[in-house]
Formats: sequence, C-alpha cells, structure tokens
Amino acid sequence: MGDWLVDNLIVGILNWFAKTIIGALNALWDLLSATVFVSPDVTQLPQVTAFASTSLGIVNVCYVLAFLWVAILVMGRDTIQAKVGPGELIPRLIIGLIGANFAIPRRGRSRPGAGGVSARVRAALSAERSMLGGNGGSHGSPSC
Repeated sequence: MGDWLVDNLIVGILNWFAKTIIGALNALWDLLSATVFVSPDVTQLPQVTAFASTSLGIVNVCYVLAFLWVAILVMGRDTIQAKVGPGELIPRLIIGLIGANFAIPRRGRSRPGAGGVSARVRAALSAERSMLGGNGGSHGSPSC
C-alpha cells in the first residue's frame, strides 16, 4: 500500500504543484518582459525629434565655425600661434561631424539594451517550453 501511495498520490500532487508553480512563474515572466523590461523607442516622439533636430542644427553651425577656424589657421600658417594644428584638427572634426549627423538615425535603428536582452531571454524560454512539449518541464508521468 505504501508504494501505491507514493507512486500515485504523492507524485501526482507534486507534479500538479510543480506545473502550477511553473505556470505562475511563466505568466509572471511574460508580464514582466512585456511591461517592465521593455524600453520604448523615444526617437519617434515629436518632442524628441524636434529637440534632436534643433541640437543637430546648433552642432552643425559650431562645426562650420570650427572649419572656418581651421581655414584661418591654414591661411595664417605661422603668423597665428595655436597649440593645435590643422593636421590634428581636420580628422577630429570630420569624425565628429559624421558621428553627430548619424547619431539619431543610428539610435532609432538600434535595439535598446534592456529590451533586447529581455526579448532574447523570452525567445530562449519559449523555445525551451516548445522543446519540452509546452508543459513547463514536467513530463506528466509519475514514474520518477
């Protein structure tokens, strides 16, 4: 009688309890990954695009002034005393100008950090669930 009790009743109750706990944890994880672990794409908001375009205009004006200063340094050669020469300024200005003008389009295409990690973990968990038959890891047979 002890074997029947252990095999059928206790293992059945433990399997049911494990399925219930795993189901609740999966539901909690799905809720958290859909709400908390998601970073919204703020580059589509009108306030952000307006601020970014205004900032980019200011940065481009500053770069025009910096290129004019480099041109004055080149024309003045040794008559203007400067600690930094055109050979050091021109590559930095070009890299900075390219970086400033491609920062917002690049940010719009890149996946936010927390949202990307959450999506990968959610995909891995759902793949594991589908491999296990969708019952959360419990094989349903009480013959452990």
